[in-house]
This record gives sequence, structure tokens and C-alpha cells, in this order.
Amino acid sequence: MTDMIDFPLDTKADDTLAHAGTSLRFTLLDSLDQLPDHGGLYVLLGSDPEGLKPLAFGATHSLSRLTRSSDFAAALREGFYAVGIAPAPHGAGAQEIVRALGRRHRAPINTRQEALRAIEAAQLPAEVPLAAE
Repeated sequence: MTDMIDFPLDTKADDTLAHAGTSLRFTLLDSLDQLPDHGGLYVLLGSDPEGLKPLAFGATHSLSRLTRSSDFAAALREGFYAVGIAPAPHGAGAQEIVRALGRRHRAPINTRQEALRAIEAAQLPAEVPLAAE
């Protein structure tokens, strides 16, 4: 029997996700050897006394290469326990879905990635004109 886990998606907060549905269902794999060669979404899970918790959501063109990713390395440091996979929904961008899931479920790896993006966006350009010029 294949275990599944659903993650609600807040489509009301983001109009670009309207076609993604109200939740995404991920298939939990028994082994990393079961990662397929095709692309899709993934969730890297940790475990705590309350059950499984998402460490990171992501999207890739080849799920079989997931173990070589920086997300996977970070998940190992965070207490990786299991992986779930899902097909990318039609009509919505995979990265937008990943970011929305990460925010909604407070996935720590996605939270750090969002913070780094915000820092990079806030940095001044390399060549700032001087006021005297």
C-alpha cells in the first residue's frame, strides 16, 4: 500500500495558484531508490513527536537527481526522514507552488531560501553613483 500525504494550498492568497487546487497530494516513497527519472514536485520530510513535518518543498526536472541537490543536503542536516513526490499541477508555475507551500507549512529550508532572496533583492547595485557626481 502506498502512503499519501496532503498539503493544503492557500489559493485565495495568490491568484496565480487558482488552477493548482486547494491541496496537493504527495506519494511517500519507501526508499530513495524509488525516485523516478521524470520531473515533478517533492517534499522532504523530517519527523517529530507529532508526526511528519515538511523540511522543504521543491520542483525539479529529474526527481532521480534529488539526492544531489542542496535542498537534500540541507534536509539531511535538519533530520531528513522521508520524501514525497507529486506531479506538477497544470496551469500553475511549479516555483510559485513550491514557494506557496513552503510559506504555508513553514518549511525551514524554504524559509531560509526566501530570506536569502529578500536579502539579495535589497542589496545595493555594485556600482552606486556618488552624490557628488
